[in-house]
Amino acid sequence: MVTSGKKKKQKLEHLTSSGLRALIAELRPLEVCDLVEREHQVLAARQMLESLSERLRRAKTEARAAHRQLCNWRLSHPLRTRLHYLGWIPSRFLAECESSKSALETEALQLTECVCLAAEHVKKIEREVEARIQLEQVPVRERIAELEYLWQTRVAQEQVERKQTQTQGPGSNPSPFMMHKLRQEMKAQDLHLTEADRTSADSSHNTGTVTEPRDFWKVVSRIGRG
Repeated sequence: MVTSGKKKKQKLEHLTSSGLRALIAELRPLEVCDLVEREHQVLAARQMLESLSERLRRAKTEARAAHRQLCNWRLSHPLRTRLHYLGWIPSRFLAECESSKSALETEALQLTECVCLAAEHVKKIEREVEARIQLEQVPVRERIAELEYLWQTRVAQEQVERKQTQTQGPGSNPSPFMMHKLRQEMKAQDLHLTEADRTSADSSHNTGTVTEPRDFWKVVSRIGRG
């Protein structure tokens, strides 16, 4: 019984260079960087980073607005500002503005640290996912490397065969590649030696002369005449 591996090997032996190239294109996986971009863990980490970055942007914007408002009020009310900082007549509005500005600046500092940690987490997740995908792709990429070598060999064989077809005339001996194909054809057709062939083969074995089966050469001469 023919195993699955042998069946695949036999199928590959019958593929042309174009067929091998199509098979390689079908098996070739997406680039690792593209798969990393689609990984849900990476997407979730990046979404968290974007959310924190947006919060940091808003906090900085609000802190700058509170600072401008405080500066403008101090410029517009220099006496009340002086009395406030001397502690003689505290200004409730000035106190609230300073408190709001301080809180926003503190929030911005905290969010800055969170954003840095989130960015490091994203890079860590990306590295881990990239390593996992590369490991998962090892078998298929090794298979593709084997097929690409086979494709290069098949291209070279086909080029030699075309040159031989152009230079050889009718009745010429077939090329080694064609002989290999003919042997495969005979094997597929399950041709058997006749009793005379076996006798001749035994005789050739005793004399040290190698004799090809007659049915094989019938096929060769038939192709040569074609």
